[in-house]
Amino acid sequence: KYVKIEDLSDPGAGDGADIDAVELRKDAGSTWADSSISCKLPDGNDCPNPDEAVGASDAFCSDLTKCYSNFELDPEDDPLTLPPYSALGGTVESVAGTQILMMAEKIENGDTLVVYEIGNCDVSEACEVTETITAAPDSVRVSVATSADGPWIELLAASNTENHPDIEIEVTGL
Repeated sequence: KYVKIEDLSDPGAGDGADIDAVELRKDAGSTWADSSISCKLPDGNDCPNPDEAVGASDAFCSDLTKCYSNFELDPEDDPLTLPPYSALGGTVESVAGTQILMMAEKIENGDTLVVYEIGNCDVSEACEVTETITAAPDSVRVSVATSADGPWIELLAASNTENHPDIEIEVTGL
């Protein structure tokens, strides 16, 4: 029922992996992450906006190659102006930014887990606005557990540019 996402981005990669949502696809339909249990930047501080990874995807336009952000990353800003994703901060001195999310349903063999990471998409300030930059994908490691404390079962050792922005993982071997 728990998903751990570790940011494998190179040091100095800006705000690192940007997690918009985590979807659990089952034969009967889809559900989304229900709550953020913890989110830590590599320096040990809390992520500024962890709840943005909860619920349905809201940082992508109807075409997944297009995404948006209001570009406000300062945690002192009004939370309503924060970007529509959870920024994990990369990896610094071998310490990865990490987020643990609780899913709405139990994760089982045969399910597909989809991590929506802002990468491989043209970023604008809003949908239907001319893109200003192209977001480079950041690599993540994805693990699951029945408890927020683990033990963790690794499902994806490292994502690559071909499976962004929706990183689909077939769940087997649980």
